[in-house]
Parts: sequence; C-alpha cells; structure tokens
Amino acid sequence: MKRIFLATAKDESPDKVLEWKAELTALIPGVDVVDGLTDWQQNFSRCGGWNGWAEDVATGRDINGRPRYDAILCPRESVGKATAGIVEAALRAHKPVLLGGAIGVRRVVAVVQDDPTSWKSGWSLVTADEMA
Repeated sequence: MKRIFLATAKDESPDKVLEWKAELTALIPGVDVVDGLTDWQQNFSRCGGWNGWAEDVATGRDINGRPRYDAILCPRESVGKATAGIVEAALRAHKPVLLGGAIGVRRVVAVVQDDPTSWKSGWSLVTADEMA
C-alpha cells in the first residue's frame, strides 16, 4: 500500500483535512493518507525537534526498511517553515513532492522563502511548469 504525507498545518480545519483525505483516497484507491497533525502528534517527540521531524517525514523508514511515505502532497502553494523543511528534504532525497489543488496536481521542484518573518506561510512551492 502506498502512503502519502498530506502536508497540512497543525491548525488546519479538521473538516478541511478530512475533505482532502477523501479526495485523495477517491483519486488513488487503496492509498493510505496521513495528515501533518497526525504524524506530528505520533512522531515529533522522538525526532528531537522540527528539523529532525521534517527529515523523518521526508526520508524516514519503517521497521522493514521501506520509506514511511512514498510521496509528499502539499494542498497549498504557500507553506510554513516545517513544510518547507519537509519539501526540501524530500527533494534532496528524490522523493516525489506534489502540489494539489483546483488546477490539478503539479510536481514541485523547489521551495523559496518569500517572507522571513512569517513562520506559517513565508515559503512558496515552485512547480515544474513554472520553471519551463
């Protein structure tokens, strides 16, 4: 079974998270979708802080040596510091990072900092079609 990390903010509306998860499971039957808050609650304390958690989400492995997640999906183009760290680590590891939204799903190729004073939305995802 494929596992996807849904990069949601800790304070995201629970109803919105359920909506996104339902859309993903309808689009990809049999996929296991884990949202950011759920993973943070289960794993943050063992990771030693934000940087360790971001690296664990992006490159961590389960007890059988398989990647914890097969892909990272970001529902918004603007992301916070933790999600930017997850995306950067996943890209370094050549793990698929996708931006999903109303205009479809696009492959993320980079993340750039727009506002160093905003920890919640100071980074933007750059997609392959923007680089063309």
